[in-house]
Amino acid sequence: MDWESYLAALECLIKYLFAHNLLNYAQLMPVHLAQMNALKYEDLMTWQALKSRDFVIAKSEISFPRLFRDHTLEQEIKVLKHHSFVVGLS
Repeated sequence: MDWESYLAALECLIKYLFAHNLLNYAQLMPVHLAQMNALKYEDLMTWQALKSRDFVIAKSEISFPRLFRDHTLEQEIKVLKHHSFVVGLS
């Protein structure tokens, strides 16, 4: 997925956030989108990094298994639940 398509998808999502009464998300999403779109003019280096998909986490030293942040957290929680370190996380 490219960065500009991601931002466009978020913009389309706003009306559904209001419809489902998720007002915190609905009210803050336009702010988030404005800040992300402003990067194009205020911080070109960050904007280019996001466009080139440099916004994922490397879970290991091998360069190919780069995962999105949420997926990485899910994997860590799964490991912790397996070892019975944490109760109640889902």
